[in-house]
Amino acid sequence: MLFIVSIILTGTAFADGNRYAFLLSALFILILLILSVLSRIQGTKLAAAQTEWDTSPPVFARIRSENHRVLIHGFKHLPFFRVHVILHGKLRAGRTASFLYHREIRGEDGSISTCARFPVSGVFHAKAALAVKDVFGLTRGALPPRFERSIVVRPSPISDREQPRVEAQKGDENKSRLKSSDVERYFMREYIPGDRHRDINWKASSRFSELFTRISPVTQEKTKIITVHFRPYTSSKSDSLQSVFFLDQCKSALLYFLRSIKQEHSDYQFAVYVGNDIRELETEDDIETFSSEIATIHFRNPRGEEITAPDDLHPGDMYIFTTAYDSGLPGFLSGLLPGSQIRIYRAAVPSASGEKRVSKRLTLLSGTDEPVIAGGWILKRDALAANPGVGAAEGVVVEDDPLEVHIV
Repeated sequence: MLFIVSIILTGTAFADGNRYAFLLSALFILILLILSVLSRIQGTKLAAAQTEWDTSPPVFARIRSENHRVLIHGFKHLPFFRVHVILHGKLRAGRTASFLYHREIRGEDGSISTCARFPVSGVFHAKAALAVKDVFGLTRGALPPRFERSIVVRPSPISDREQPRVEAQKGDENKSRLKSSDVERYFMREYIPGDRHRDINWKASSRFSELFTRISPVTQEKTKIITVHFRPYTSSKSDSLQSVFFLDQCKSALLYFLRSIKQEHSDYQFAVYVGNDIRELETEDDIETFSSEIATIHFRNPRGEEITAPDDLHPGDMYIFTTAYDSGLPGFLSGLLPGSQIRIYRAAVPSASGEKRVSKRLTLLSGTDEPVIAGGWILKRDALAANPGVGAAEGVVVEDDPLEVHIV
C-alpha cells in the first residue's frame, strides 16, 4: 500500500510540478528499499542459523499451550526488526471434521513461543516457517517452511466433577504368578528348635547339609481391575459440530475417571475396551499414553465390533462412556450377563423435560482470538434432537451430561 501511494505521489508530482510530493514519494520508496534489503540480508543469515522446534510438552484442547517453542541459535536481529514464526496447518478432529489454522507469532531472539488453543482434541498436522520483519510491518525476509510436525492434541482435562466412587471387580484375580521353584526358594527359612517335624523340607536340607523349614507364603495383594467400555459409535456417516464436541467431552470424562480413581487407589488397574480391543492400564504412565491414543479415535460404525467372549461379559461392576449418538447401546446392554452392575456416562442433549440440571455450554470461537477456519461441515444440521432410550434394566444407572454446542 505504501508503494502504491508512492507511485501515485510520483505521478502527481510530475503532473503538477510539485517538488514536495516528489521528495515525499522518493523518501517512501527509499525507506521501502532499505528495509527490504535489510530484511533479505537478515533472512539469509537466519536461514544459516541453527533452529529447532520443541514440541515435546503435551497439548490439551481448550487450553492455550505456550510450552512449544522455536529455538534459534547463532542469530541476532537488527534494531527495529523482529523474528516471526508463521504457523499453519490442519487439525483433524473427526472423520470429516477438520480445522485450518494460520497464525503469525512475533518473538525475541533465541526463543519464540508457538502458542495455540485448539477447540477439541485430535491431531494437528502443522508446518512452521520463519521470517524477519521490520517493526512497521512493511517488509519481510521470509524463509520456506522449515518444520513439519504431527502434534497430538489431548482431550481437555476436567476438574469440576465429583470424585467417582467405585468398587473394583475381579478382586480375586492375581496376575503375578510364581513358579513352584520360586515358592520353594522364597518360602523357607533355617530350622529353629520348636518347628514341627513335618514342616522340614528334607529335599532342600539334603542339598545344603542344613535343616530348612517350610513357612506359609505371605498372602499376596490381589489385582483389582475395573472394566471400562468406551463406545465412540454413531450411525451417521459424517460429523457435525455437536457430535465432535460430544465425543470430545466423553473422552475428557473418561480420562478424568481413570486419573481420579488411580490417584485415590494406586493399586487399582483398568481394562479399557474400545470396541472389541482391550487396553490394560496399570500405571499412571499407561493412562497418559492412553490419553494420546484416545485423542486420535473418532466416531465409527459399531458393525463388526460386538463383544461375545464370555470373559469380557462377566457379571460385576462395569463403566460405560458413550454419547447420545450411540444407538447401539441398548443392544449392547441386552447382551451382558445377568447380575452386572453398570454405570453409564453419556454426553447428551439437554432434556426438554422439567429437569433443572444446568447444561454445559461449549463454543467454537467465543473466548479465543485463535484464527480458526472450518469447512461447511460446522453448519450441517444435526439429526440428533433428543436422547435415545437405553432400555430399562436392573443394575443400570445412566448419568447424562447435558451439553449445548454453539459456534459463538
